[in-house]
Amino acid sequence: MTASKIHIIYNGCQMRALDSSRLHKYFILNHQLIVAKPEEADYNILVTCGVIRKQVESSFSLIEGFKKYRGELIVLGCMPAIAPDEFKSKFNIKYLSTKNLEDIDAFFPHFTVKYKDVPYAHEPYKNHVEYDVFKERERKDYVENLKDDFEFSKKFLAKCVSTIKTKAGINVLKPGEKTDIRYINIASGCLNRCAYCGIRSAIGPLKSKPLDNCINEYKDLLAQGYRNFRIIADDLGAYGLDIKSSFAELLHKLSEADKGLNTRWIFEDFNPKWLLRYKDDIYKYVKQKKIIEILCPLQSGNNRILKLMNRAYDINEVVELLLKFKKANPLITLISHAIVGFPTETEEEFNDTLLMLEKLNCDELTILGYHDSEGILSHNIEPKISQEVIQERLNKVRELLHKLKTPVARVY
Repeated sequence: MTASKIHIIYNGCQMRALDSSRLHKYFILNHQLIVAKPEEADYNILVTCGVIRKQVESSFSLIEGFKKYRGELIVLGCMPAIAPDEFKSKFNIKYLSTKNLEDIDAFFPHFTVKYKDVPYAHEPYKNHVEYDVFKERERKDYVENLKDDFEFSKKFLAKCVSTIKTKAGINVLKPGEKTDIRYINIASGCLNRCAYCGIRSAIGPLKSKPLDNCINEYKDLLAQGYRNFRIIADDLGAYGLDIKSSFAELLHKLSEADKGLNTRWIFEDFNPKWLLRYKDDIYKYVKQKKIIEILCPLQSGNNRILKLMNRAYDINEVVELLLKFKKANPLITLISHAIVGFPTETEEEFNDTLLMLEKLNCDELTILGYHDSEGILSHNIEPKISQEVIQERLNKVRELLHKLKTPVARVY
């Protein structure tokens, strides 16, 4: 049978980037040809995102653009499950949501290697489409402010030294060891039901990878000389709770496997409630400077709003813990997200979020204005905050991050 030409592209998160890499392997193992240009393809595979409205619109725009090519378009990823009614009203094309990705075999029944048998990817796919976060005026202002505010602070210089050591392996790695970061996907799906989020409908419930599989993947990568790892999942800290294990057990087994080696871990998307549950285990590795980066989405600085969001933690406990991490390792990179204008949020409660951001002074922040959408629990919470007020609050966030000189800040 003649090989088909396949073009793969994605516009989503790192988890979907790993899915895209695994899809690449799937087609290669079934003797298909991967092409760089969509106009050359017999099949265009688009892995979509819908985490925020801009990503939904970006996905729709990409679909419209791909309709002009002769190849059949197949839409995968989270968007079809996050905005199902809108998607189906606009398009009549083949699609699968993330939780059903293994069903792709039905689209290619002649393939001998099934998707479930394809090894997990350890590198994100490179063919990524970005959407515009800033308008041109905002982008220009951002650059001008960066030039005006830049200074050789102690924090900046320390970060430079740390980054150089990590990337170049200076005084860290031995000959033959590699500086590249490799990803280990430990689980899919989510245990939480955050009120503002539609992603769970796309990714499904928690499904942890067997502990032995995780450890064997880790050992294989260590044997290849890799020492820097991004530990990733849709709901990272929930790992193991569906298979009678735990995130703490995973860390212990990983640390046993790399004994005597100078390894570094990055934690991607760590719900604060799990951070509190495993705080002693995590603190130990932070203090050892083994954990060098944590993404922990705090979402709000106010406990009443967090309760409405179905976020089960006390924000004050989380902030104190993260400050303890920073004291144990001043070079740790802390990344977080927050939502502004969640339904019923008062000005005082919004100010609690500003105070939280100022106190933590994270290295990287993504701040979102609340957007209502179909199927999310917060759709039924009233009253809603007007878009005018949300934009006013986002402007206040911008002013604060400008004052703090936050190295990486995305506000939209």
